[in-house]
Amino acid sequence: MDLVPGFQELLQGLSPTMTAPSFASLCTLVSGWLFSGRGIVTRMIVAAGSGATKHFSSYHRLMSAASWSLDAMGLAVLTMIEPFLGDGVMLGLDDTLARKRGLRMFGTGMHHDPLASTRSLAFVLVDQLRILCAAHENRRFHVVADSAYGGQNVLAKLPGNCDLTSRLLLAARLYDARPERQPGTNGRPRKRGQRLPSPADMLEGRCRRVSLSIYGRSYRSRIADQVARVFAVPDRPLRIVASEALEGGRGKEAFYSTCHEATAEQVIRWYAMRWSVEVTFRDSKQCLGFEEPQGWSQKAVERTAPLAMLLHTLVVLWFAKEGHRLWQPPNHRWYPGKADPSFRDMLHTLRRASVRQHVLAMALTGRGSRKLARLLEHAVAMAA
Repeated sequence: MDLVPGFQELLQGLSPTMTAPSFASLCTLVSGWLFSGRGIVTRMIVAAGSGATKHFSSYHRLMSAASWSLDAMGLAVLTMIEPFLGDGVMLGLDDTLARKRGLRMFGTGMHHDPLASTRSLAFVLVDQLRILCAAHENRRFHVVADSAYGGQNVLAKLPGNCDLTSRLLLAARLYDARPERQPGTNGRPRKRGQRLPSPADMLEGRCRRVSLSIYGRSYRSRIADQVARVFAVPDRPLRIVASEALEGGRGKEAFYSTCHEATAEQVIRWYAMRWSVEVTFRDSKQCLGFEEPQGWSQKAVERTAPLAMLLHTLVVLWFAKEGHRLWQPPNHRWYPGKADPSFRDMLHTLRRASVRQHVLAMALTGRGSRKLARLLEHAVAMAA
């Protein structure tokens, strides 16, 4: 089944990242992937139908052995979405599990203890940020991450054009700026200034009461903030925010941002934006089979699941460019107020538009041709 021309044009943007034969295999797999909604290569081949003209092993080798770079492909996708980006780019960051078993499968069990793998995750994050920020030196990036990726190892090695907003321990040690060294002073220069109240101590003092609209709800909270430095990175000023919810179950929390001139409300709202990453994980697992790939070699494991994320981005990008004109909100009694499409709606719209294009290309005539097109579109929507 061929995809609509608008989506095929987006795929062409990935062609510089691999050879022509590999790119042809990728187009076939993407077509089958979108129609099957499964991350299994054999299911992609079956769903691609007559478009899969190569031996099935060729498509498996695209994931496990072909020479192409996932980083280069990710940068190519970023180039496609640049027209939708402002001067500053917000990056939501988190991890998720793809539960697998097998003695020969690469990576199984490596994330069963997240505390044991935090340091290695931090190194991976820093490397990825360096690649991204070096490729777009004129852009300003802002990473919003959970505490697993917001440690002092990451904070100390951030690229120059990248900011970070993350969680902080309530008992974190905070310091003022180091004082200027006076002439004639003996001994080693001070690295840190005076000790400042920890986030927990900040909440014991005077706080402001504010109403925040985050996570789709309104919360009343007590907040206190200050500019301070953490122990391991004493030269970087941070906006420290301590918050205590007056209602709900969020309790006491602490955040920091390298944008030290920001307000406390801005920092909390930035961190709340990270939730969209969780929605993306859910959509990729439910609609694109993020957890289903059966590859066991290192390259196959490291490529297939991230490729599902890039495919998710391409579907959203296609919908933003042209697919939104084809989508109609459902007129169902259980969705009376639905005005914004979900990712599943975007994917269904792409499938239906591709089926309609395929049927119309058959040049069918007669009274039943339109009914046949509508029947096939409905069948595809119901089977998805």
